[in-house]
Amino acid sequence: MIENMGGFFDSDTDALRQRERINADGALHNLEVWITQQVNPYRGMRILDLGCGTGKQIFHFAPLVFAEGHIAGIDLSDEAVGSVKLRAERERLDNIEAVKGSMDDCLSLLQGRVFDLILSAYAIYYSRDMVGLLSKLRLLLRAKGQVFVCGYGRGTNQEMIRLVNQIVPGSQKGADEIQDFLGEPEIREIGKWYSRHRTVRLDNRITFTSAESVLRWWRNHNSFVENTYEEVARSIEQHFKFNATFILTKAVLGIQFYV
Repeated sequence: MIENMGGFFDSDTDALRQRERINADGALHNLEVWITQQVNPYRGMRILDLGCGTGKQIFHFAPLVFAEGHIAGIDLSDEAVGSVKLRAERERLDNIEAVKGSMDDCLSLLQGRVFDLILSAYAIYYSRDMVGLLSKLRLLLRAKGQVFVCGYGRGTNQEMIRLVNQIVPGSQKGADEIQDFLGEPEIREIGKWYSRHRTVRLDNRITFTSAESVLRWWRNHNSFVENTYEEVARSIEQHFKFNATFILTKAVLGIQFYV
């Protein structure tokens, strides 16, 4: 677990895969399609994915930018980097590479290289200095290049957070309601390094059709509070006695910086 922005973020690769699978199965909108609509990829584009994980964005973008394009991913997890390399080799995607390392070290790791798009989806807040990193990424961009980062927006997961906080005693309160992963003052500060920037939002929802699916998602999420599990499980099971679904808000904030 990594502490950041007043909360905890689970860096476990298996937990990440579980969350991705559950989110994809029940999501109203496809996150990768939405990102694609924002960045307008093209053949020959050179992309850097910071905090690439097991390559969800990498393999989505691959057919959109190949054969002339190239995608590089950086992640701190040996397992995640190995997973990307193995899949790229299996699918004979020679223009994909994965590098083990901290995103904070990307300027030294990639010295002398430039990209058309630097992407980070639900990962940039793992940086030790998010504002500093996003500012310096300008140095890795070609003319007319762009940075696109996205992550949790205000109000995300509010249904589960409120449910847990109703159960947990006040002195042991769980997570506060979530705010934007990057605030307006920080965005303006980063924007000084670029010609312009913009913010976009996606109001997504995950639909769960059983108590077990909700609890499986929660067990793999950073809002999980183990000593409240039985009470939360009873509450979720009670919900499904009267409702066919449980809806979880997934508010996404995207920020785009242009050279």
